[in-house]
Amino acid sequence: MKKELICLLGMASGGPAIIAQEIPAHDPFGQRRFLKEIDFEARAQRISSEGGMVGPSLPDPAQSPQLANGWQNQDEMIYPSERSTFYNKGKEQLEVTYYYFEKIQAAKVKFLWVELHGYSGSKIPRISGPKNLGDISLVGINNSIDTITFWKKNLIVKIRRYESNFDTMGLAHWIHDHLTLVPPEEVTRQVPTPQKVIVGLEKSGPETSLVIYPSDTASANSLAARVGETIVIRVTPPSGAPEDRYDLKQQMGEYFQPVGLESPGRLDRAIKAMKPGSAVFKYVLVDRQTLLSYRGEIKIEIQP
Repeated sequence: MKKELICLLGMASGGPAIIAQEIPAHDPFGQRRFLKEIDFEARAQRISSEGGMVGPSLPDPAQSPQLANGWQNQDEMIYPSERSTFYNKGKEQLEVTYYYFEKIQAAKVKFLWVELHGYSGSKIPRISGPKNLGDISLVGINNSIDTITFWKKNLIVKIRRYESNFDTMGLAHWIHDHLTLVPPEEVTRQVPTPQKVIVGLEKSGPETSLVIYPSDTASANSLAARVGETIVIRVTPPSGAPEDRYDLKQQMGEYFQPVGLESPGRLDRAIKAMKPGSAVFKYVLVDRQTLLSYRGEIKIEIQP
């Protein structure tokens, strides 16, 4: 990520200004000029949870009238707080991405990333969109790839069409009109906190396993292991919810490498300790329906 963008993102969660002074005066990537053109700072400061937050039951684009005539769901990719769905109709292609967050500040950071990252020209190919589409909306000025992005409280929606005359603006308004607002605490309540996480050595009995209850902040979460030992992690989903509703993402870091299991459950993982030290294994439990995520850490003391 370029230095200028890091500065922008760092300022997004607080501070008196979104546009950081570290951006060079000549502004080679047009970021300062672009944010001023769309009056980003003043508009972003007006976005709040007053009146509620966008509810986690997000509308399905496939139910829209714009996708009713021959469009097929081709693929779907899900990451923490993000879902991209790809549709096609012959050579025509469409991509709809939802970025959904528990907090508005996280949406601010993501909006800057989505709209400022990856451009090397002197002008960012976006202009302000309709005022009745989200709190801030932008449309592309590139005729070959028509893009619409709008930000509504804790949600960002991005629509891109390829080799098509698809009515992206109609779909954007359809999605916007089908959003529901709920109290902020309802969004927080639906964060997928696991019932428990069991961490143990593959060749040891269950009596030596560490059991973490994420809802209990006082729960112990440190396991002892040795270099070369395999550690098995089992995440139990929220009460009453099926495993296949969730995805489990993991971050290895320098201390671990992934290990395959013979018959792993959907939320089971195995890692091998690679070097001594005080290590932290990070994981994210993603709710595929709401896109909300729970981020957890497991401390592991690795001995030689």
